[in-house]
Amino acid sequence: MVEGGGTINFELMRLGLIDELMIYIAPMIFGGANSPTLADGFGLMRDDALQLKLNHIERLDDGGVVLRYKF
Repeated sequence: MVEGGGTINFELMRLGLIDELMIYIAPMIFGGANSPTLADGFGLMRDDALQLKLNHIERLDDGGVVLRYKF
């Protein structure tokens, strides 16, 4: 399990060291131009994008959603 920042997250995904990605979507909006993201760093062009397969969706009582993806 990795709970890192966007740069380490991206590098581990790019290197193929991640097999599952869990994303919690909170029922609120905050942030701005300098807010951290899931994948920071140099990134990839669209043609080189990492492909994910949605494996599970969980709806939570607080209105949030947990998405589970497989690489």
